[in-house]
Amino acid sequence: MSSRIHHTELTRRDQIGIALGWAGLALLVVGLLGLVGNAAVLVTWVKIALGLGIVATGAYLSIRKNAAMAWLSGAKGGANATAFTLILLAILGLLNYVSGRHYKTWDLTKQRLYSLSPQTKEVVKNLKEEVQITGFYSLAGRGASEGYRANDLLRQYKDLSPKVKVEMIDPVANPGKATTKGFTGYGNVIWVECGGRKEQVYTVGEQEVSSAILKVTRPQKKKVYFLFGHGELDIEQYESNGLSDAKAVLEKLNYETSKLILQTVKEVPKDAAVVVIAGPKNGIPANEQAILAKYLENAGKLMLLIDPKTPVPTRLLQPYGIEVGNNVVFDPRLGDGRALVERFEPHNITKDLQIALFPLARSVSPAATPPAGVNVTSLAKTPDLAWADTKVDGPFKRDADDMGGPISLAVVATKEKVTSTPNQTNDTKESTRLVVVGNSSFASNAAFQAMNLSDAAFFLNAVNWLAEEEALVNIPPKTPERNTVTLLPNQARWIALTTILIIPVGVLLFGVGVWWRRR
Repeated sequence: MSSRIHHTELTRRDQIGIALGWAGLALLVVGLLGLVGNAAVLVTWVKIALGLGIVATGAYLSIRKNAAMAWLSGAKGGANATAFTLILLAILGLLNYVSGRHYKTWDLTKQRLYSLSPQTKEVVKNLKEEVQITGFYSLAGRGASEGYRANDLLRQYKDLSPKVKVEMIDPVANPGKATTKGFTGYGNVIWVECGGRKEQVYTVGEQEVSSAILKVTRPQKKKVYFLFGHGELDIEQYESNGLSDAKAVLEKLNYETSKLILQTVKEVPKDAAVVVIAGPKNGIPANEQAILAKYLENAGKLMLLIDPKTPVPTRLLQPYGIEVGNNVVFDPRLGDGRALVERFEPHNITKDLQIALFPLARSVSPAATPPAGVNVTSLAKTPDLAWADTKVDGPFKRDADDMGGPISLAVVATKEKVTSTPNQTNDTKESTRLVVVGNSSFASNAAFQAMNLSDAAFFLNAVNWLAEEEALVNIPPKTPERNTVTLLPNQARWIALTTILIIPVGVLLFGVGVWWRRR
């Protein structure tokens, strides 16, 4: 009799342990699948933790025979098991409800692929008005993945500031609500609205959404003029040596762009936030230099990109303590007249920049004794092994009279101007801002397409700083870094032998040994 009772109790214990083990294993698998499928991170880890806990409970009940049988013995054993199951289900439901509404995500990728950039965070956190972002995406069918991507991206904006309101509407599943909002299409568009202004975004990307936020929150566009008529790079040129990409990105950042031809005007237009002189091949006449000099004296903002073997507009540079060398900077590691910038000096323009490449650059340095009231500093320098070769036509070979590295390739100069009027109680301080770089091709279309360099970011940061719009964002595309391991042939053979033969055979032999022992 006692043996029959013991057999029955053992079966009941095993059944509960096995049931809990399978339930925990299923929950664990669901959690792992969610982790692979980029589900909400907290919910996923809660499922994994609960799955492990339930598996452990099942194992405990199976192993601790006396404790399990004591708990399940008697007339109340079934009621206890039922109560335990109901309590466990209630806890699971509560945790699922809470975690679904109070989520937290962590971006563990090295390139921060799934996080908003610091520039976007700065813009959103400084919003003065409420911004409504509405995504019209179908969350079913073939286009569902795009809708979920948009939802994940917009949720990050919402988390940054209470002034950002986000709503996702499925125009297929809920056409009435979409029509009420004024939307009559089929989806795949984001509306960004503020103060009666609206921008539409058709690409799910941080750059596009952040640019739209800037446009609706800053209706007044600043104007950037590009000097034309002296062989400068052209903002309408789409070839590799043009500036059409720079123009396009500046317009995304809420600037207006236009050509400036000084032969037809007597002064720089009043609405000029920045004047860019990009690689003039011919000299700028004295009368035009006078117009630009007057613009600078009145707190103007100017960027000069000056290539080797081209005339230097000294009238614009001398008053601000900037010296441009008649040389070509040569880096022996590259050997083809390109200069590598590995040192960016601390400044708002150079923040977060890494490496830039300036083909055919000349030295641009602060004067040893700058004029009174002028603050001039270097922005970018070459490594120590580079030199400035005075033989501008080559061959490049370091001579005793060549300037050794590090060579300054870019400088920034400022000069404050204090103005006062009879109607103002306080004086107004404005500043002249000037950025000079000994190369122009770093701003060209070819440079904007080189994603692994900081050339384009350097140009855009300089324009933003000159325009006193440091908060404007240019967010380069984030691409996953390819981390590969190169194996020698014998290493590859050893790994293949281990994974295909040694480990499986070892597991098989271990299993046979256990089976033989139990026999």
